[in-house]
Amino acid sequence: MKLISTIGMYDLTAEELSVEEEGLVLQGKMGIWEATGIFTPDDLRQLTKLVFRPRVLRYLLTLPFKRAN
Repeated sequence: MKLISTIGMYDLTAEELSVEEEGLVLQGKMGIWEATGIFTPDDLRQLTKLVFRPRVLRYLLTLPFKRAN
């Protein structure tokens, strides 16, 4: 995936996802740097609200039928 900000665009590669005491922990690389993302329960509730929007659900449900780029 790409992470785009005012300071540039970076490839973000997810390498591991685990459950830790503080929440869901995503480990990977952002460009050449090691990166860790921590999703707290509040973060995951907010993400769930965003995912369950009709347009997003429709996109996710059609993914298995789309060709990979």
